[in-house]
Amino acid sequence: MKDSGHTFIEEDVVGKAYDRKIVGRLIHYVHPYRWQAAAAVILLIVVSLLQLAGPLFTKIAIDRYITPGDLTGLFRISMFFLLVLVLEFIFYVIEINLMEWIGQHIMFDLRTETFSHLQKM
Repeated sequence: MKDSGHTFIEEDVVGKAYDRKIVGRLIHYVHPYRWQAAAAVILLIVVSLLQLAGPLFTKIAIDRYITPGDLTGLFRISMFFLLVLVLEFIFYVIEINLMEWIGQHIMFDLRTETFSHLQKM
């Protein structure tokens, strides 16, 4: 398709975005790392909950400490919020590294199985 000198290439839809059969076959490779995958899901939930704490702390800071002018309370809630941000960062880094580790090991297993299959041919 040509339009004013620019070329547009339409992408062909090869398959469905989510195919149960393919996901079912890939679950086989996740199974040896199920505990690590469960830990990654738990970390995902923890990070999500910590992200939700930010707006709550902002509300508490405004309602309880900024409006009445309580600077010591504002300092305390700010330090607690900073602690939550640091914990969120730490858990997020652990989660990402764990997910990358799982993915790399699954890719290694797939490559090893493929190579082994090719050697038998």
